[in-house]
Amino acid sequence: MRFALTLCTRLVPAGVFLVFGADEFVNHGRNARSFALYGLPYPSAFSYAIGSLEIVGALALVSGIALLPAAVVLAGDMVGAIVVSGIALGELVSLTLAPAMLVAMLTLIARERSARRTRPRSLASLGWRSRPPAPRPR
Repeated sequence: MRFALTLCTRLVPAGVFLVFGADEFVNHGRNARSFALYGLPYPSAFSYAIGSLEIVGALALVSGIALLPAAVVLAGDMVGAIVVSGIALGELVSLTLAPAMLVAMLTLIARERSARRTRPRSLASLGWRSRPPAPRPR
């Protein structure tokens, strides 16, 4: 069960974000024109920024490094896609795949927050030291 949850909330979404993030660079002109249609400022720069965000987010999902912040940012990215291109322009991908990715990110956020509450805190995180500090040179 744990593997299935990891697959559905981290690995599959990472693949999706990686493909769509790379597309922002590979098909930059088309994506910049789409961003201009959405009424977003600086569509070319915006396209690069979203592509970078999605690629870095995908790498975080795969590696597990900065998982919670990445999931929060990617969830925001999906809310933006749903509102700006899905609801406003009726684009099919933003009305089908983006909500699925949003659900995956919200599930991951809930799971990570729950895990952080139940993990035992180390003495170091509470400000305790296992040995006294080294003396300072005079």
